[in-house]
Amino acid sequence: MDALTLTVLGFILVLVASVVERFCEFGRQARLDVKPGILKTPFRWVLEALWALLLLAGGVLLLLSPGSWIFALVAVIGFWLVLPFLITPIMRNRLLPRWDEVKSELEPKGLNEKNYWREDWWMAEKKQKTKNEKTGEEGSARKPLIAPPKKKDYYEILGVLHNASDEDIRQAYRKLAMEFHPDRNPGKEKWAKEKFKNINEAFAVLSHPEKRRKYG
Repeated sequence: MDALTLTVLGFILVLVASVVERFCEFGRQARLDVKPGILKTPFRWVLEALWALLLLAGGVLLLLSPGSWIFALVAVIGFWLVLPFLITPIMRNRLLPRWDEVKSELEPKGLNEKNYWREDWWMAEKKQKTKNEKTGEEGSARKPLIAPPKKKDYYEILGVLHNASDEDIRQAYRKLAMEFHPDRNPGKEKWAKEKFKNINEAFAVLSHPEKRRKYG
């Protein structure tokens, strides 16, 4: 295999690895009703291993080619900095629900068909919280000492869309109830108990047709 073939094949493997890794990253962040079906199955671990192996194979091929350290450096910069910047917007556009499906949920939040895919509404609740903490959006010091109580967003608590089916709601409830059950969180029982209480409260409303209709 000549040097040019090694280099080209190495960069192709790095590119494919980046696409698969971005797909997996979307699945790690997405809430249950948005997550692609394949990433809800154990096959997701195969994809996680696949992108790592592709990246490793691409790196080896680039190291075997002339000027190896330069190509390897370019590949590393491309994989971690350049390619995610280019691929992530395309990935979101392809994987998020169509605007018609989420319009009723997102329009009241000021989003529209052109910008809704740029926001983080589709992330699981814990991912949104982490992102907010990193960007300082909590802003507790700037909030008034006394604020009117806000209506709980049961859809957000369960991580489902407003038009989610009964089955989606049941699946989300089962997953969260297992994750935040106090018995499964030793040392954090008080926190888990509060989360578990909110999850049950949300499910009690959204799983009952009449209560869900009145809730909105």
